[in-house]
Formats: sequence, structure tokens, C-alpha cells
Amino acid sequence: MDQIAQAAEPNDPSKLEGMIVIGLDPSSYKNCGWCILKIQDGKLVLLKKFTLVLTREQEDIGRLKDVYDQTQALLTEFKPSALVVERSMGGGLQFVRNNLSETVGVVKLCCYLNNVKVYEVSPAHIKKIIAGHGRAKKAHIKANIMATFGLKKAGPEHECDAAAFAISHLVDMGWQGYEVKAPYKEP
Repeated sequence: MDQIAQAAEPNDPSKLEGMIVIGLDPSSYKNCGWCILKIQDGKLVLLKKFTLVLTREQEDIGRLKDVYDQTQALLTEFKPSALVVERSMGGGLQFVRNNLSETVGVVKLCCYLNNVKVYEVSPAHIKKIIAGHGRAKKAHIKANIMATFGLKKAGPEHECDAAAFAISHLVDMGWQGYEVKAPYKEP
């Protein structure tokens, strides 16, 4: 069975009730933003949003073991149907790209071993769903996540990005409960 998907396979929205999705933004080789969402009574529920700080970045295996252990713990606790990450577009420093690829690879392996599908979503697609335009800025993503969950403080940017990844997957699956609250307007 193919565990890595490029886009969500649309479902009947009524079948999404109770669905749990994890969003992951491995924003750097030192931090991973996580967000766990659930559809309950047709509404989006924020179950958990946090940052995993990787303190063993100089020890690749230790860093990757920390990521694997965190992924395994979340899969065991929440039993999600999917994990969503941003499709890597290839910018930035080579060593950072390599570390991010390793991180995502470890997460994909953990999901595969737990029979959880992994979906990769393009940045422009996420921005279009969350802020209404594929060229939206990080501030628009953050503002929409804050408004969606009624947060007074957004928390770190990578946690908001992780939430955006999970929401975009649910919308792609047919959930119709998302509303853009802080739309991007072209200059």
C-alpha cells in the first residue's frame, strides 16, 4: 500500500466526523512544530499544538531518535488517520535542507510502521486554502490560525504552519467548515 500521498483523496464530508490529523512543520534542524486537530460535531477542535525542541542537533542519530520517539508517542496517543507536511521546495542552506529531509524521512518511516498515511502539500496550496491566496504571507497564515481557534497568542510560527497543513488536508478531504478570517489582499 502506498503510504506517501501527494494530495488528499476527497471523501464524503459526513465521513470526516471524528477524524484526527497531525500537521508537522520541521521548521529547522532544531525545532519541529506540531498540531493535532479533530473534526468533532462538524467543527474543528485543536487537541494539541506545541514545539519539539531538538537539543541534540550535533548528534544526528540522537536528534532523529527524538523525532521518531515524538512521532511514535503522538501516533499512539491520538491514533490519527493522516500526518501532513509541507512539500519541500528546495530553498535555504544545504545542511538545513538535508536535516529537514532526514527529519521528514524519519517521520514517514514511523507513520509507515504505524499504518498512517503521510500527505505532502505545496506551500501555495496551503496559503490559498488558509488565507485565500497562494501568495499569502506568514502573517496571514498566523492571523487565520489565531482567528480560527480564538487564540490570543499564536505561539511559534512553525506551530501555526503545522495547524495550516492539517486544516488544508481536512479541506481537501471535503470538510466544509473552514472559513478564511484574515484574507490576503494583493498589493
